[in-house]
Amino acid sequence: MELLELNLDPEGVSDWGVWQGVREGIQNWADNPEESSWTFEDGVLTLTNSSTKVSRAMFLQGHSGKRGNEDSVGRHGDGVKSAMVCLLREDKTIKYFNDDVMWTPILHYSDTYEKEVICVEEEVLEEGDGNFSLVIGGLTDYEFEEIKDNYLGFQDDYEILYQGDTGGIISGSVNAGRIYCNGLFVCQFDNMEYGYNFKPRHLKLDRDRQTVSPFDVKWKTKDLMSGMVRQNKEVVPALVDNICNKRGDTAHMDYASVPEVLQDAVYERFQEEHGNSFIATSQEECDTLKKDGHTNVVF
Repeated sequence: MELLELNLDPEGVSDWGVWQGVREGIQNWADNPEESSWTFEDGVLTLTNSSTKVSRAMFLQGHSGKRGNEDSVGRHGDGVKSAMVCLLREDKTIKYFNDDVMWTPILHYSDTYEKEVICVEEEVLEEGDGNFSLVIGGLTDYEFEEIKDNYLGFQDDYEILYQGDTGGIISGSVNAGRIYCNGLFVCQFDNMEYGYNFKPRHLKLDRDRQTVSPFDVKWKTKDLMSGMVRQNKEVVPALVDNICNKRGDTAHMDYASVPEVLQDAVYERFQEEHGNSFIATSQEECDTLKKDGHTNVVF
């Protein structure tokens, strides 16, 4: 057995918990284009990529085999290392099975750094299976429920209402306002009716994968909404409600850029509710119209 000493402090990424550590494993597993499978039994989550083998370089800080790949969520080169730190700190067990090699991250005193650091025990197995598997043990049912809630690939109670070039629209009140990237939960916005799962190249994430620009997200959701209307005109009444209720999903929609069928439906709804009222595009314009004697002003 060989011991690989890493320059990783067990006290690093102190604001990460179990979900963040598991998230990095799921992200690498989901980014792999080969056939994949997963199981969860007796507190053990196993993520397997078939016909896959990686090198020791995965333990190098800053190393990433996906750098420059815009279709991958993980490309910063520190997710695997950070995940080991926080999962060991949370008393979880970690094992990587890399064909005929098993890697086990542990805490070990370092003479070089004069403190405990993360090390990896490397053991050559008698026989390999040609696959790469991450096995995380010690998970409680509660912790796995959080993991399941935060990864669409582990869920079966949602519906994709529309799939476009940049991502998809997800139904269900549980997912309202929830933003995902390649199935992984990123953040949640108030005042949105739908959930969204964006493709990695269309949603810029920071290293913690939980911060995005609200403007960028809502700019993209309005395009997805327009695409959904073009594909299925039956959703028009629901989108008219969304617009009239000033939901974030359609906050950046403008009259000229939406499909004509939606334009007409919004106009008809306005006529039903407000008749021939004047429409103000700002509070200042609204005040000016009222000063000019117009009482039927809508803002």
